[in-house]
Amino acid sequence: DGGALPEGAAAEAAAGPEARRWCHLCRHKTDASWVCQNQMTISAVRQGVLVEATERCRRAFCVKCLRKFGMDPAVATICPSCTSVCTCRSCVRSRPRPGARETTARPAPIAAATA
Repeated sequence: DGGALPEGAAAEAAAGPEARRWCHLCRHKTDASWVCQNQMTISAVRQGVLVEATERCRRAFCVKCLRKFGMDPAVATICPSCTSVCTCRSCVRSRPRPGARETTARPAPIAAATA
C-alpha cells in the first residue's frame, strides 16, 4: 500500500482522537502523522557551566507532506526540519542565508534629513 507508518507513528495514530497531531509543514491536524525520532543534543550555559542535554525532536508531519521531500514514512527516522530541507516559514527563517554576515547587532537607524 505504501502508506504504512513506522511502528511508533502507527501506534500514536491508532491511539485515538487525542493522538491526532498537527503537521509541521501544512498545519493540518491528521490521524496519519509521522513523528521524528531524531535525538538532538542541546547545549546551554547555566551559572557559568556548559550543560548538555539530549532531546527528541518530536515534530510531526502528515504522510503527504513527508512524501513531498521524497521520504518514505515507513523507513524515515529524521524529519525534513532536522535535515535542513523543510520549506515551512519558520524553518526557512531560522536557517542562515548563504553569503549573509553573521552578526547579531542591528544596523544604526538612518536619521531623516530635516530641511
